Amino acid sequence: MLHRILSRVRQSALSLALCAGLFAAAAAQAFAAPGEGPKWQGWSEGIFRAAKDQKRLVLLDLEARWCHWCHVMDEETYANPEVAALLKSDFISVRVDQDARPDLSARYRDYGWPATIIFNSKGEELAKLSGFQSPEELMAVLKASLKDPTPRSRPGTALLKGELVSSLPDTLRDELVRRHAAAIDESLGGLKTAHRYLDPDSVEYAITRAQAGDPRNKAWAEKTLAANVQLIDPVWGGAYQYSTRGSWDHPHFEKIMPSQMANIRLYAYAFRVFGKKDLLEQAESVARYVNSFLRGENGAYYTSQDADVVPGRHADGYYALDDAE
Repeated sequence: MLHRILSRVRQSALSLALCAGLFAAAAAQAFAAPGEGPKWQGWSEGIFRAAKDQKRLVLLDLEARWCHWCHVMDEETYANPEVAALLKSDFISVRVDQDARPDLSARYRDYGWPATIIFNSKGEELAKLSGFQSPEELMAVLKASLKDPTPRSRPGTALLKGELVSSLPDTLRDELVRRHAAAIDESLGGLKTAHRYLDPDSVEYAITRAQAGDPRNKAWAEKTLAANVQLIDPVWGGAYQYSTRGSWDHPHFEKIMPSQMANIRLYAYAFRVFGKKDLLEQAESVARYVNSFLRGENGAYYTSQDADVVPGRHADGYYALDDAE
């Protein structure tokens, strides 16, 4: 059974890559509302050359089809006449679906969706904004960037390039172990952040340490896996992306492929290490969802299921219904 689940994971990963490649060409156009807001274009190598020639800055709107606040920002911020006029006059506006560009998604994932990045014509980052921005907030940043289009010192992004090594120096390994211990929430499970979800790296590390006889990591991994069951749809299966407010009972209802892959892999791995049947059942539940709801007629897989039944409107009531309703 475990072998079949892991086989499905590999098949899903391959299909996901195929879907992303096919989808990338049409991503920017698919998001744009006809006749409203900025004139969006896709990401390309010629963007910054055009920005230099036209003496403009570049705004990158990195979003997702399943993202509630992306829909809201489209309706409230980018449809705002003042915002749209400033973008049309002084910016090249680029819209990218993060599912279609895993490289950009990885680079800016710490900023959530939507992530709004402003560049000068050299490709240097002037501003990196996290989540929904009101018209007033975005206008202030746009005007400040136009006034001073030079990069300012800011914290690094999620993507760090480094050499691949076979082992870590003792001092660095000890520091990473210390940071892991400080980051985990041993009372509620998950990490000590506003969002609760299965963080693939920390959970896999904890399961591996548990296998080596580490009782603290074993207890945290089991608590986290048990708490995360609240983010698995009890009716149709599939894992919601995360819960907010520092708890496990305020889910955001989008179901994205990376979350499904992480849940299948981690519950399957935990079953192999801990041998508890309920862990296998969770892995199987998510795998069934992927193969029944996210699999298309041609055998390829969709990358996500939207959080909103009606774009821009919360769907809490809908997800509380049982299958018959």
